[in-house]
Amino acid sequence: MRSLGLLLVLPACASSVSAVRTPQVERILALEDARALRGGELANTARTDPSPEVRARALLALGRIQSPASLEALTLGLRDGAPQVRAEAAFSLGLLALSWVPLSGAAKDTVASALTATLAEEPQPEVRERVLEALGRVATPAAGEALEKALGGPQRAQAALSLGRAAKLGLKLSPAAFGALTPMVAAGQPVELRYGAAYALAQSKAPEAHAALLGCAKDLDPETRALCLKGLGDQREGDDSALLGAALDDPDWRAAAEAARALAKRAGACSATCPAMTKLQAPLVARLQAVSKGASAAELQPLLALAQQGLPRSGLEVMESLRLATVAARVPGQSPQVHRDLANLECRLAAMEDRATGELSLTPACGGGLVPEARRLALGLHELARAAGGDPAKRWVAVAPYLSSREPWVQSGALDAIAELGLSSAAEDVRPLLQAKDPVLVAGAISALAKLKDREAIPALKTLAAASAENLDLALSLADALAELKAKDAAPELEAMLHSSNAAIRAAASDALGRLSGQAPAVPDVEGAVASVPAALAPSTQLHLHTVRGEIVVQLDTEDSFRTAANLVGLARKGFFKNLTFHRIVPDFVAQGGDPHGDGEGGPGYSIRCEIGHRPYTRGTVGMALSGKDTGGSQFFITHTRQPHLDGRYATVGQVVQGLELVDQLLEGDAIDDVTVTE
Repeated sequence: MRSLGLLLVLPACASSVSAVRTPQVERILALEDARALRGGELANTARTDPSPEVRARALLALGRIQSPASLEALTLGLRDGAPQVRAEAAFSLGLLALSWVPLSGAAKDTVASALTATLAEEPQPEVRERVLEALGRVATPAAGEALEKALGGPQRAQAALSLGRAAKLGLKLSPAAFGALTPMVAAGQPVELRYGAAYALAQSKAPEAHAALLGCAKDLDPETRALCLKGLGDQREGDDSALLGAALDDPDWRAAAEAARALAKRAGACSATCPAMTKLQAPLVARLQAVSKGASAAELQPLLALAQQGLPRSGLEVMESLRLATVAARVPGQSPQVHRDLANLECRLAAMEDRATGELSLTPACGGGLVPEARRLALGLHELARAAGGDPAKRWVAVAPYLSSREPWVQSGALDAIAELGLSSAAEDVRPLLQAKDPVLVAGAISALAKLKDREAIPALKTLAAASAENLDLALSLADALAELKAKDAAPELEAMLHSSNAAIRAAASDALGRLSGQAPAVPDVEGAVASVPAALAPSTQLHLHTVRGEIVVQLDTEDSFRTAANLVGLARKGFFKNLTFHRIVPDFVAQGGDPHGDGEGGPGYSIRCEIGHRPYTRGTVGMALSGKDTGGSQFFITHTRQPHLDGRYATVGQVVQGLELVDQLLEGDAIDDVTVTE
């Protein structure tokens, strides 16, 4: 990004480290925001303060800062006399393992060893839960062995879920793990156990999981069912098209969306029309007809999932059939919103066809006049960038005129498409956009020139880099481009970025210098000024999202995410969100909005610290979109379902308490009329 249901509930002493704001806690909060260790001050507080609440809060601060220098203090916390402190030490070690600046292998081994030793001795279930959670984030072979052993213990649901997180991070599961996980998804097992095991099996993407995924694809719990259908999409064994086709009729749209996406993935290997394609038509047309007659817009989500995934050229007949059915579903007497929904979906399906053919032929005229031209063109151009094969010179002729569009959306789409052509001659037309006033457009031009291998742009990129060491919008693109272009003479500019106050910029500079020299320098800790801590908002503070679908109410977390909550409240009170959109909808994942640029690349002009907390991503959780550590701003997302891989990585800020059914209906481009605040 910026690219749920039942919970595994932990006892209160492990789920929060909220503490009364004593002077000690105020100091911890200030140091955390400054990302300042202050010569061991936080570590000393975590070790010696007489209050368990204060010690725990200091450990959380160390976890959020994510400095390898805190490793010793965090491992010492595992031996604290208070269970809540030990739990927080384990949680924070997990945060350290997920650092945006990757830990060294030796450091991860140290973390895994400390957690494994704690697991063998820890008597408190709530602490063991946190240890298992952290081991999944470490994801080393030793961590995997400890989790596999725990599959036979009383906390096997958490162990299974953590194995899934580890698999998501690249850990290969053993035959013994598959043997233990398979019976856990059987009917009659507790739902939290079935979900945890299904998550591990799906994330493994291994053929050993295939049979178990086939079974749990019919689970009574819709989230578990959807997860297993998703897992089948990543399998390459057997023909599951009959089961997946039947799942397109699932009463829960999330399961149907995963079935559509899975069929599209399976169809990717088809050189001609095949069952994975033909199974899509009738059930999806039935959903179109239901919406045409007044059913919820959520019924369109499976079609959106298919359009985003795409089909190969061999599926053009199926794609055209669905697009024409979408046009036919738009009839007189429907509400304007239904007309717009179907028109937008028509354009999505048209863009899928254009990607398959490699030609921008259908998208420019789609939507029957109900979809703005800029949106149509941007959509088509971005999809064209994903097209395989074709004649680059011919595509250049079709795309080049859009570089001079008056709409930044369209220009960005053109840059995206041109960057994939590999035509060095195109760089001459891209370079002028380095002078654009829109920083998002400049960043797009930088990335395009890097992909086009335009070494003539290096002097201009160096000049930009010298002035952009603190500019998040540009610095990340510049660092990557200079490395991609092998601009070794840009080392001074990159070294300046290495000392930026922004952690994401420092990490990008280190990576770029490593790519240029063969050895990445250590990312330095840069401590900011310690400022006073603002007062927390009232616990009752809510955001009211007034959308075209209706009002969605979010209860903010004003305790553990008080700065993040205050940021959104401040933006709302300024009217920042008026007339913005939900620019990104990924069915059965998230609805994302809050970008003034409208394409996922914009923000408020500043970034805030990440307040990673204990709230898991369940259905309706609100989180902050990021492009690296401490890069949040105005973009937020709402989850459609549980997302365990986001836990501990993306800051949560609240929970939808009213209008969750409206979140299900949100489609790409839906307007946010305003966001208001109540306390």
